[in-house]
Amino acid sequence: MTTPASKAPMISAASARVEVARCRAMLYSALAQSLSAPTRSLCDAVNHGEMSRLAEHAVAQLPASHTRGMDRVFLKQLSWATEAGSAEDVLGMEYTRLFALNVHCPQYEADYLGRNSFHWSQVISGVSSMYSVFGVQLGEGVAERPDHIAVELDFMNLLTAREARARELNKRERTRVYRQAEKMFFASHLARWGVSFARRLREETRLDFYNGIGLLLETFLYAEGRRLKTELADPDASAQTNDDAPQRGTVAACGCNENATKQSELVQVNPITAESRHSESFHGKE
Repeated sequence: MTTPASKAPMISAASARVEVARCRAMLYSALAQSLSAPTRSLCDAVNHGEMSRLAEHAVAQLPASHTRGMDRVFLKQLSWATEAGSAEDVLGMEYTRLFALNVHCPQYEADYLGRNSFHWSQVISGVSSMYSVFGVQLGEGVAERPDHIAVELDFMNLLTAREARARELNKRERTRVYRQAEKMFFASHLARWGVSFARRLREETRLDFYNGIGLLLETFLYAEGRRLKTELADPDASAQTNDDAPQRGTVAACGCNENATKQSELVQVNPITAESRHSESFHGKE
């Protein structure tokens, strides 16, 4: 009598969906950290290759339909092997050159969509109201506006991490709420300007690292657009019209108000370490 060949354990469809949501959160978190002012933990992650390994792990766990067309050359650019000097010094100088001195690459949504002060206030109000609904605010000491690219990415990290947790606990209504919130926020904000920012970053940077981050951001946003059935704005299109202002007054449509006495904070993400690939301690764990 022959013994059947051993088979690798099958992953249930429900478990696979949890893992996909977790990996999406990982990528949003890594991008948010990379587009914030460089910290010691980020520089260590880049120096030791952990940033590249985390991104590679997360992308590998996503379904083929999600990663179709994703140019993975960025994986090599997220390590420090191709750069001269310490990551802490070089990243700090390049970040300052790109985003602080002559502002070669604006980091704020309103700079791309707000044609005047009225539209600027619409953009910032729309972003802030979404954060408020889900009980989050800017982290203490974060001297950025709510429409900063890293803040918006970190909010998507929070929503996708909460989706993963809701799926894990088999809370179907909560899962639906977070999925709707992801689509609403993505369509109203990141889908309108994220690719333009990513391409501008790649055009202006002198470092492989930021070029890789720009490429990862662009390809990931297109992948998210496919997943969320949302069309991204064409960066090469003509100037935005008045109708391009972010949607307002629709936050309640996601069916959830999570305001709390003590709010969570944005852009207070965990350091990137080897454990990040297996950790459940995302920003949005409830």
